[in-house]
Amino acid sequence: MTEKALAEEIAFYEEHFEEYRRKYAGQYLLIHGAELIGVYDDELEADYDGYRQVWRTGTEGRGYLVKKAGEPAMPIVEMPIVARTLPSDAENPT
Repeated sequence: MTEKALAEEIAFYEEHFEEYRRKYAGQYLLIHGAELIGVYDDELEADYDGYRQVWRTGTEGRGYLVKKAGEPAMPIVEMPIVARTLPSDAENPT
């Protein structure tokens, strides 16, 4: 699923981020639409329940978000910046 497909779930998670971080620290949240469906100690259990309650039932939108409480909604990817100066023709005669 793409970020666009989960836009409602991500927005809901971000809206409740501080509350969930404090209340459910270290636990996994199952979110469908603008609803917290469940809180789990295990990520696989949350994902299975999402499949069972949302995906398999054909619920409209068919998407769900499993997120560890307190983690950013979207992954942050850090990439190093590499700067290199290429020699000019004058510095590197052929």
